[in-house]
Amino acid sequence: MTRENYMVVITSSKTHMVAMAKVLYTVSFFVLWISFPLTVVGQETSASSDSIQAVGHASPDTTATDRIRNAVYLELLGAGGLYSINYDRHIAGAWGVRAGYSQVGAWMALRDGTIRTMPVHFVYTPSASRSGLELGAGAMFYWDDSDSFLGWQVSDEFRVSASFNVGYRYQPAEGGFLFRIGFTPFVGYNDGLRAGPFGGISFGYAF
Repeated sequence: MTRENYMVVITSSKTHMVAMAKVLYTVSFFVLWISFPLTVVGQETSASSDSIQAVGHASPDTTATDRIRNAVYLELLGAGGLYSINYDRHIAGAWGVRAGYSQVGAWMALRDGTIRTMPVHFVYTPSASRSGLELGAGAMFYWDDSDSFLGWQVSDEFRVSASFNVGYRYQPAEGGFLFRIGFTPFVGYNDGLRAGPFGGISFGYAF
């Protein structure tokens, strides 16, 4: 690789790092912006529900507003591609948000460089019991700044694909071990509209 090509690669990498940081900041801010008011609404709904139960002597069974609010998990395959490390937050009722991150060396595709993905979903779990249906919809952000082994840039792209999840989730009401498995199809545009079936399995901890 010549010095000029080397400098072009370094400059391109720095540019992509700055762009990625801006995107991550924007997505994180959006998730927090959505989560905060909905969390307040959820807390008010919970307080109202508690008052109704106290007056009407309702059953003390777990409701949607009593759910454990936080979870972290490793998803193999699924919405992040090869794998992703995720955090999800229960907001209100049956609704939550989920964001993850994955980074792998492009050597897996016989190239130098790095491939990064970030799945972001709204999550819907209608059942408040320890196991049940989980639905999700959102986007998967994809960065590829890999090179060929000879130093020539062969991929320099940023893409966004629609991402979905239909699956099963096991999460005890008191927290602890979490298990997920689901069908996670993608729909995106890459030289034409493309859609692909996919799936994933997750293990983690709810608290």
